[in-house]
Order: sequence, then structure tokens, then C-alpha cells
Amino acid sequence: PARATEPRGVAALRTIGRDLTHDAGPPRVRRGVSKESWAAGPEGEPSPLQAFATADTRLLMFGGKGGVGKTTCAAAAAIAISARSPGRRVLLISIDPAHSLADTLGMALSDSAVAVPGAPGNLLARELDASRVFNAVRQKYAAAIDQLFDRLAGGSSLDVGHDRSVMHGLIDLAPPGLDELAAIIEITDAISGDDPKWDLAVVDTAPTGHALRLLEMPALIHDWTKALMAILLKYQPVTGLGDLGALLLKLSRGLGRLRELLTDNARTSFVIVTRAAALPRAESIRLAKQLGRIRIGVPVLVVNAVGRGTCARCRLASASERREISALSRAIAPPSAARTLVRAATLVPAPHGAARLRRWQRTGWVV
Repeated sequence: PARATEPRGVAALRTIGRDLTHDAGPPRVRRGVSKESWAAGPEGEPSPLQAFATADTRLLMFGGKGGVGKTTCAAAAAIAISARSPGRRVLLISIDPAHSLADTLGMALSDSAVAVPGAPGNLLARELDASRVFNAVRQKYAAAIDQLFDRLAGGSSLDVGHDRSVMHGLIDLAPPGLDELAAIIEITDAISGDDPKWDLAVVDTAPTGHALRLLEMPALIHDWTKALMAILLKYQPVTGLGDLGALLLKLSRGLGRLRELLTDNARTSFVIVTRAAALPRAESIRLAKQLGRIRIGVPVLVVNAVGRGTCARCRLASASERREISALSRAIAPPSAARTLVRAATLVPAPHGAARLRRWQRTGWVV
């Protein structure tokens, strides 16, 4: 059953354990409870979209603890931004391996970007298939290795069997997440350069740990490509760098562009989505610190699902919400940090579909 306070500590968790392991019988059904949608929210001024994305922003990421509403907030922001700037080509893309963007938009999605029914025509949505991108890279990599060592085998006195095996094995020893990183580089290429395909990518990331690993990966992959290049340079006097050298160079340059983009606060923003509760607050504070350590800008903090009813228990929950929001504001969004704290209204059921998402963002997001 739901509790008035978050279960923290052994005693509270033991109580839940007893609930899980003892048959409490069928749940009690409250009569007369409305099954219609329900909304409650804080008072304040409408949230400015400019805080999320300026005209210079190219990459807008939404992240935070699992279950806080990252996908819903990312979708609502993408729809609002595309409506405000009809000439701006906006891609809303999920890179969470456990995609939920299609559910939020109320439509089928795949790895191909498609229009969103009811949303502005300049917005397309996509659920990234990172394995497809990485498999293409893997095939090119394997073919380039075989081409290199086949040339060496023809009349060369070198015993290259060991290095061929090592080079093939290194692709399998790449740091976890290389598949997603390769896909992110593809997105980076699509929003950068002289002829970009998109003007803005709004990215629904995976929960905190997974997202942080991905953002920290460019430095790790750089070391991995150096290991590959060190072996390749042994044979450069005999064969040149060939297709494998070109492939590694392309990956290295893509990593460089991604690292440059991520740390450019004018072009990249990370929005932390959280809830007005102790556990999400603690994780959000850690996330903000880690993003600061890797120099990724966090201009906005969204506290999602704010607002309760008027019963006695709801009033206690509202008081707890206010305390948590104050703590979040002090820790993550003090005036000195120049961050905007946005409170997003509670809506039951959660908004889905372009029309409800746009209405929720327009009327339920306040500062």
C-alpha cells in the first residue's frame, strides 16, 4: 500500500517486506471515487521555453532517476519548442534502451524518424536502435582488419596471425555502451556541420547511471581507439593505414565533435527531471554535481508531478513537497547558479498524445 512518507531505513523497509510476504487479502475498494482525470498544480508564472532552448541550442537532453517523467517532459518540451519555432527542424529521439517514447506520444515508433500526429509538422520522433548503428560499424571494422592483414600475408615475412586475432577481439572488448555512443555520434553529425539535417535534437536519455556512463564514454573510447591505432601503426610502413585507419580516424573525429558539443553550454543543455521527494532529490543532487564535473551545462531543473488534493493526507504530502522543493532549490538551483526551477503540475492519468502534452506544458509548467 501507499504510505504517507517514503520508506527509508531498515525499519520502514522491513514493514514493506512483511506486506510483500503476507497475504493481506483482497484490496479494499473505495466507493464513490471518480475515475475521471484529475489535475493539481502549483501557482506561478508560465515557464519560459527560452530557459530550455535558445536559438543556438542544438542538443537538449532530459535525464534523471527512473520513473520521474523524463520521457513525458522531453516530449512536451519538444512539441512546445517546435510550435514556437515552426521553421526549426526538431528531432525528438529516445536513446533509452527501454523505450517509452511511443507510449507517451500514443503512436508507433521505430529507428526511422516519423511525424507526430497532432504536433507541428517540423517535429519528427524516433526511438534509436543503437545495435543497428553499431553492427554497421562492426562490419566495416572487421572487413577493414581482414583487408589489412590479407595484404600483409601476401609475401610478408611477418607473423601477423596473433595481431589479426587481437584486433578482431578488441571490438568485443570495447567499453560497454559503444553501440549507443556510435549512435550518438550519428546524431551529432546530423545536427552539426555546414549542412545539418536537424536544427535541434531533443534527447530522452536512459536513467541516471546509464546516461552518465554514456556522457563519460567519449574519453574512455578515445583510449580504446588509441590501443587499436598503436597496433595498426606497427604495420604502417608495410601496408599504410588503409580502410581501418580511415575508420578509426572517422571515429576519433566523431568523438572529438561530440566532446566539443557536450561541453559547449551555448549549444548543449541537460535538463534534470526529478520529483519533490527525498530519494529523487538525493540522486538529482549527485547528478548535477557529476554533470558539472564533466562540464555539461544544466540550465533547468524540472520538478515533475507537483500538486496534491485537499484531504488531510494530501495537505501533509503538499507540505513535504514544499520542503523538498526548497531543498532542491538550495542544492541545485540557487540564484548564484543561474538555473531555472520549473514545477510541472500533477496530471492523472499522465499526459500522452501531442495535444495533451502541449496543453500540460503550456498551462501546468510554472516557475
